[in-house]
Amino acid sequence: MAKHLMSFLGTTEYKETDYYAGDISNHKSSKYILDALIDVVCKEWDWKNDKISVFLTDKARENNWEKAGTLKDILISRGLDKNIFGVDIVAGGSENEIWQMFEQMTEAIGEGDELYIDITNSFRFVPLLMTSVAIFAKTVKNAEVKAVYYGAFVPGENKTPILNIAGFVDVIDWSQGSQLFVKTGNIEAINNSALATLGEHKNEGAEMERMMKNLLDMMNGLDNSQGVGTTGEDEEKITILNAYKDYEYNKVLFISKYKNDIKMAPVYKVLKVIDEDVEIFRNAARLDSNFLMGMCAVSWYIRKGKAQQGFTALDETMKTYVCQRYGIDEIDYSVREDTVQKLCRYLNRALDRGTSKPEKERREKAYKKWINDIWKEDVLRDWKMSRSEEKNANVPYTSKNDSLSTVKENQNLIDFLDELSYGVETEELIKKYFSENIYHAWKEKKRGGSKGKVNIEKNKEKLWNLFENGVVEKIFYGLSHEFTKLKLTVGDQRNSMNHFGYTDKKLSEKPLKDLTNHFANFVTIVEKENGGQYVKTDDDGIVTNLSEDILKELRALVEEAKKFVEI
Repeated sequence: MAKHLMSFLGTTEYKETDYYAGDISNHKSSKYILDALIDVVCKEWDWKNDKISVFLTDKARENNWEKAGTLKDILISRGLDKNIFGVDIVAGGSENEIWQMFEQMTEAIGEGDELYIDITNSFRFVPLLMTSVAIFAKTVKNAEVKAVYYGAFVPGENKTPILNIAGFVDVIDWSQGSQLFVKTGNIEAINNSALATLGEHKNEGAEMERMMKNLLDMMNGLDNSQGVGTTGEDEEKITILNAYKDYEYNKVLFISKYKNDIKMAPVYKVLKVIDEDVEIFRNAARLDSNFLMGMCAVSWYIRKGKAQQGFTALDETMKTYVCQRYGIDEIDYSVREDTVQKLCRYLNRALDRGTSKPEKERREKAYKKWINDIWKEDVLRDWKMSRSEEKNANVPYTSKNDSLSTVKENQNLIDFLDELSYGVETEELIKKYFSENIYHAWKEKKRGGSKGKVNIEKNKEKLWNLFENGVVEKIFYGLSHEFTKLKLTVGDQRNSMNHFGYTDKKLSEKPLKDLTNHFANFVTIVEKENGGQYVKTDDDGIVTNLSEDILKELRALVEEAKKFVEI
């Protein structure tokens, strides 16, 4: 990136003064601050690609640029004739001329320039205008503001400090970043501002860097709808919950250490804005509840207008609720998908098939069918699909045209099928999914007296243990019909929003409104279930109830969400 020193020249005759930056020993005596800047702050520049732009009105050009012995001659005498550019600007006597001046200044900036701006001799509104130009150039020309200089000349004094007030441009960046964060949840602009601030305040680096990393982890988790993730096998797991706790901890360290540094005051104010926005997660962190954190995320997405992420968060948090309620592993994929999701689907189907039979009888019939038939079919289909995807597996994909030699190669498939408890449903399923030769080989082995139970591959073992221990039965009988219908509705709407291909599902015209209604309905169901209205209360029923603190927070989240959506 080229370094670009930009300065203004006025019409008056300037007095010579001793300009210095920081240490008084770092000084240069001159009538022109630009001349001094080259020695005082730009002395390390190589000037191969670097340039100087001097903005001149007609009168300034006449008085202080073209006359013999003025600034242009001084710069040429220093060997900078190829690096200097006199840029003509209008006087700015009208609003139209001010906009013309804005365009002239912007055009002088090159793509990717590092800007070093001197506003000492700018007049009236020009410092504000130049600040606007610099911020605009950061966006449209990928420029970077490295310094903003002001020579604080005092009449009668022979020493003039050169102040770098670029921090106030950083303040604008912090302000824009915080506004973007509140509206959209995007943390990148604030993080970039933090990096810029670190460049000027390296001592604050560790605390601020850790704080920003915590926020990035939290927002990335939210953006990806990923409550639980990991940075690596041997590293600590990152969760939205833990990232928030770490942010709070490092923020306290940062503020306590630098609370008396006036330069950090704008940062503290931005942190306050961030705090007010993420305060919704505070009580979930205090109660250490992953379920409550998921519900907070749904409310947060509603606030940001992110319907699709909100549907995903609600769908996944409903699974988490079931897992926590019945004491099963909430992060085990087979539990969440093969148990919770499918139970809701089959239970809902059973309960929707008329009302002539008592609910308990219909549930029992649906449960037995699911255990003995549908679930086995899912197992076999999943097993076959997983094998077909293993290109280097010893067991080739089986089809209806398998030969006897293929059967021999698939001996472990026969052994696997042998472990399925025998029954008419099992026989029909093996006929459905595998070739005649595989079917007959399995049947011959069964005649040999082998009797087994379902003991599927590693990723299915935990699931089957849930059946054996009766946990799935508790879920099946514990879930309310209202819950299962809502769960499937949320899942359908989530899936209809989650791809760019064709969908035959009805798309919502007001997804945020739907999401907020589903969210409120779920909280109502949770409150009723924890009051015992929908679930068994004997020793074999509920594993755990939510605390009153969590229920109270859920009610507050609903009210908060409704503020942002017309219901």
